[in-house]
Amino acid sequence: MRKDELPVRAALGAREATRSTDLLVMSLSEADEAAVAAAEEAALLAMPNRRAAERRLRIAAVVVGCAVLLGANVAWGRMSRDRSLVGAVTRGDAAAVSSLLAAGAHADVEAEAGRPVIGVAAARGDAASVRALVEKGADPDFGAVEAALRGRSSVVRLLLEKGGATATGEKGGRLLASAAQGGDAPTVRYVLSKGAPLDHRAPADPADEAGMTPVMFAARSGKPGVVFTLVKAGADLRARDAVGRTLLMHAARWNAPDACRLLVANGVPLNERDSDGRTALMYAASAGRSATLDYLLRAKADPNLKDAAGKTALGLAIQSGDLRCVNRLRQAGARPNVKE
Repeated sequence: MRKDELPVRAALGAREATRSTDLLVMSLSEADEAAVAAAEEAALLAMPNRRAAERRLRIAAVVVGCAVLLGANVAWGRMSRDRSLVGAVTRGDAAAVSSLLAAGAHADVEAEAGRPVIGVAAARGDAASVRALVEKGADPDFGAVEAALRGRSSVVRLLLEKGGATATGEKGGRLLASAAQGGDAPTVRYVLSKGAPLDHRAPADPADEAGMTPVMFAARSGKPGVVFTLVKAGADLRARDAVGRTLLMHAARWNAPDACRLLVANGVPLNERDSDGRTALMYAASAGRSATLDYLLRAKADPNLKDAAGKTALGLAIQSGDLRCVNRLRQAGARPNVKE
């Protein structure tokens, strides 16, 4: 090849290269266009499926909304039936109680201040409503306690014999204490016959009742017949609660002179002290219990003893503001301040 041909061949090579590049660019552009066209076609083909999916989603949303509304209506219906059940129990409509329970009302619905509705029926002595509520799952032990507190002996019997209530152990002790507080001797005797423990001690809540025995509840109820029934069954007359209070102190505090008379006649000391140094006379004076205070003074309770804070019965009576107690103590020779 002659040297003068080299520039010509180089120029021809450059033109070929440029042409090849143009062809390559053209082929890429065509490929891109083909890909875009294929994607558009696929999108068009998928469009009906997307619309169907959207329709399915809309249908599902409607179904869920209906279910929510239905659930809300069901819940509202139950709440309405529960309210009606409380009303029926309160007015003593046993037929309505049975009908509402059959329609789905809750047997354990609360009537007031957290108190289950069976407590209302039991306290009223409504045996038919109590039976219907227990059959639907209401707590028979709570019902028995409420019935015992009101002296509803027939309801207590129903719940112990056919309702599944318990008369032994902790629950039986609480039931006996409630019967003693209610002051109904037949109920107390019946609960005792079922094995309720005489030595049951009340729990720490409420604190004011901590450690009280059934006979203490009887003493403060002011029913000497119930006290006698429990003592005859073996209750301890000398028992003390968690803060050292005796039966006589409980009776004096709650103005039960007849119970005080029975206790003193059976050997309970007049001037025993609790953990704060107070006597039964001091409890009567501080609570303004003039009838009980008068009996204790006639029984020769000492009016000039001091408690741990240095207060006498007269000082406590003055603090309470009860003039009858103040005057009676002064008549008995009591002094507001006593020096050792």
